[in-house]
Amino acid sequence: MSRLVFRAQIHSKGIRGRIVRQRRESEKDDWVPDKAIDIRDLGKNEFINIDLPTKAVKNFDDAINKLTKILNDQGIKYGRATYITAEADNANQVIITNKNKAIYINKLLSEGYSEEVWASLVEKNPNLATKLSMGRIQAIRSNVLNFFNKAIKNLDELTKFKKHIEQPSCKDETAWQVFMQRNQWIFGYGLDYRFLSILQREFHASDTEADGSDGVIGDYLMGDNKFTTFVEVKLPTTPLFGNSKNRSGCWKLSNDLMDAVSQILEQKSKGEIKIETSKILHDENGHPITQRAYNSKVILIIGNWTEIEQDTPKIKTLKEKTFELFRRELKNIDILTYDELYNRAEFIINNRRKK
Repeated sequence: MSRLVFRAQIHSKGIRGRIVRQRRESEKDDWVPDKAIDIRDLGKNEFINIDLPTKAVKNFDDAINKLTKILNDQGIKYGRATYITAEADNANQVIITNKNKAIYINKLLSEGYSEEVWASLVEKNPNLATKLSMGRIQAIRSNVLNFFNKAIKNLDELTKFKKHIEQPSCKDETAWQVFMQRNQWIFGYGLDYRFLSILQREFHASDTEADGSDGVIGDYLMGDNKFTTFVEVKLPTTPLFGNSKNRSGCWKLSNDLMDAVSQILEQKSKGEIKIETSKILHDENGHPITQRAYNSKVILIIGNWTEIEQDTPKIKTLKEKTFELFRRELKNIDILTYDELYNRAEFIINNRRKK
C-alpha cells in the first residue's frame, strides 16, 4: 500500500528530480503522497532512511538512461508546440513528421510516383527543382569523374564497368566507347570551344566489298549544330613513343600512334564522301543526320602521359617536345591523351584541375 516514486525533470543542464513516498488505503484508491518532511529540519537524534531494493535500483537506473536518451536526441524545447492527431481507424490519413518524411518520400518514389512528385515540385517551387537537378547532375558527373580517373590507371575498374554494362567479354576499346557515349559531356569543352554530341557510334564511313570486308568504321561520328567531327578511341595503355631517340634530336613516336593517325584520316576521307554524296543518312534511332562534312575535324584519344613518369628529366622533356610538335603540325587533328581528357572533364565539374 506504499511505494517510492522518482519524479524526474529534464532541464537545460541535465536531469534532476525528487524521490517521494506515496500511500493508498486500497488497490482501488489513488496514490497520495505522504506529508513532505524537510530533512534540514530534523533534530539531532532524528533520521530518515530510504531503502532501495535491487529491483528499485534497476528501475531507477533504467529511467535515468531513458531520460538521458531523450535529452540527447531531442534536447530542450521551449515555447509552444502544435501536434496533429489522426483517427486510428482512418487508413487513408497520413501524418508527415520530421522523423517519417524520408520514409514516405522513398515510398512514393519506389511505387512509381517519381514523375508526379517531380511535377508537383516544379509547380510549387521551380527554383528548388532547378537547384536539385543541377546538384544531381553534379553528383552523377563527380562519380563518373572518379571512375574515369581510376579506370585510366587500373584495368580492374574497366572490368567492373564491363559487367555493369552487361558486356563482360567485350574489348577494352569497346568498353571505353560505351563509357564515352554515356558521358558525352566529357567532350563538351576545349575542343574548338564548341559543344559536340555523338551522332552515331561505330559510324560506317565507307561501302564494303560483297563479302563485307574492307569496311572503314570509325568509333564515333560527332557533331555540333552544323558540322561533323570524326573520333577514334584507342586505349590509355597504347604507347605514344618508341624505344629509342632519333638522330635529329627528337624521340621516336610509336607505330601504334602513327597507325592510329593514318586510320582516322582514312575514316575522315571515306566518311566525308559518304556524308556529302548520300541523299540522307540516319542514326541508329532513325533520326536524320543533318550535319555536313566540310574538311571535318578529327579527334584521336590515345595513351597517357604517365608513360614517361619514370624517364629522366632530360628524356621526359625530349619526349614532351616531340609529341607536342607532332600534334601541333597536324591539320584539323586533335590528339588527346586520356589524362588530358580527364583534366578537361575535371575542369567542367570543379572549374579547376589537379596540378
